[in-house]
Parts: sequence; C-alpha cells; structure tokens
Amino acid sequence: MPPMPFRIVGHRGAMALEPENTMRSFRRAESMGVDAVELDVWLSRDGRLVVMHDPTLDRTTNGAGDIADASWNTIQALDAGQGEHVPELEAICREIRQTGLQIEIKTPGATESVMSLLRTVCPDRRDITISTFSVECAQAVLAGRRDDAEWRVGLICGANERDKLEENVDLGMDQLMVNWALSDLDAAEQFRKKKCATIWQCTTSDDVLRAMDEGWAGTTLDDPRIGLALLAERAGVTLSESENA
Repeated sequence: MPPMPFRIVGHRGAMALEPENTMRSFRRAESMGVDAVELDVWLSRDGRLVVMHDPTLDRTTNGAGDIADASWNTIQALDAGQGEHVPELEAICREIRQTGLQIEIKTPGATESVMSLLRTVCPDRRDITISTFSVECAQAVLAGRRDDAEWRVGLICGANERDKLEENVDLGMDQLMVNWALSDLDAAEQFRKKKCATIWQCTTSDDVLRAMDEGWAGTTLDDPRIGLALLAERAGVTLSESENA
C-alpha cells in the first residue's frame, strides 16, 4: 500500500471530550474531520463484537465483570457514560462513514469474526485498518485478507516490546504503530522512512509537532483538536467553530 500523509486518528473517538468508545464519541471525532477513529473490539459470551477498551465492564460502564462472560443483551443495557450504550462493531461500520476506521482487535479469538463482519457490512471500504498488539492476530489477518487493498494491517508495539518489534519487522504489515520509547529502533526507522509508521502517545501540541517534524505518518489523540489545529496552521487554514468545537 502507498505511504500515508500525516494522519490524525481520534483515540476511542474523541475520548477527552465524550465517553470513550461510544457512538457519541465517534460521531464527535468524525464531525471534526479526523482521518480515522480508533476503537477496540472484544467478543461477548455469545459471540458479539463489543466495542470497549478494557476486558472488563467495570471502568467505563455501570456494570461489572468480564466482557467474555457477559451476553450482548446484558452489555447493551449498561450505561457507558452520559446515557450512551456500549456499541457493537457492526453499528460503527454502518454509521461512521465519513472517516476511516482503525479497529484494534483485543483478543485473537475475535479475528475471524471481525474479518467476516467487514466483508459482509462494508466490503467496498478501503479506509479500514485492523490493528493489534498480537503477532498471532496480525499474521491471521495478513493471511486471511483477499488482497492488500482489502484492509491495512498494523502491528502495535508498546514501550516494553522492543524485542517484539525487532523480531517481526518483516512480518508483512502495512503499518507500524509504536510507542515513543521505541522510536529510536532501526525497525521503527525503516517504517518511518516509508511514511508507514505512526507514533503514540501524543498528548500535547509539542508532541504532535515533534511527530510531524520527525517524519512519522500520524498519531492518535484523545483530543483530536490538538492535531487538527496544528495541521490547519501549517496549511494556513483557519478552522471553523464547528470544526474546533
């Protein structure tokens, strides 16, 4: 796949402004004009693709317990903040159409279900990235996609995963998503030079400016306004009130 321009990805939607990983959060980020929204996917007890970051319901809803032990009916009835409900991946794919999707698979067991859903619900979309911390999952998606235009595949590497990054640089993924702590590695540099490596976590304007100046392909932001404002400034564009809201 071709290299990407600098991309602003809304982390769990616009989680600094709205309840994370909810439809409200994704719509807010989409309305701002982000390049993509990032979301996380788990499997419920009855095999539904649940959009939530944590493996448990406790932190972001008024429920408790593991997602894997809960039915979709139970999960759907919970409050995920400000009266929002926990969304299912299918709903996100159907409703968020004006921006790309960066779908992080949190458990390898969900891999086949995610690929099947995408082929059924949005077979013609070419703005979807499937990302994961799991090498096993990344390999399964690479092996399972029909061609390299179907989805981008990204491997996420955390601050303490230097060996994982260096050992899997030739895995064949389209995109590398690295923590700042790994930015000095040769493996990260290879992808950065091809404009196929994004950096996390950026939390301030200075972080985003550094990422731009160092040639990274983009970043995820809890508050996408930070990155969008900087891109607009560099382009000599003034954001409207609605875009900066």
